[in-house]
Amino acid sequence: MLGLCLLIALAAALTLQRDENLRDFATFVQAGKAYEGGLNPYVRYKDLDPTAGIAPRTPLEAGSPNLNPPISVYPFSLLADADPFAVRDGLSAVSALIYAGACALLLRAYAWQRRPLVALWLLAVAGF
Repeated sequence: MLGLCLLIALAAALTLQRDENLRDFATFVQAGKAYEGGLNPYVRYKDLDPTAGIAPRTPLEAGSPNLNPPISVYPFSLLADADPFAVRDGLSAVSALIYAGACALLLRAYAWQRRPLVALWLLAVAGF
């Protein structure tokens, strides 16, 4: 049980630290900006890179094209002019709330499983 608590604390610390690199989220933002500008959202445009000049990119991120499903282009085109870091943080918060709701529904449906170890396990497997 102590191991789970340490794992949760480590994951929370890593998740909550401010990250100035958008990583793969940058491809979503870039695809939305390209589509909004009438360009092909599946081509990499260096001038549309939301992290240009902010954070160094790793070699794996340097040339990553948009390989996301076509349906994802539409919502990200609506967010093309928004701050990409705020959008990422907002989507992370929404994901956490949805996960918390799913956990609450599970614990409500399986009342006999409401034990501290099960609650810790639910926190430990969260993919944030």
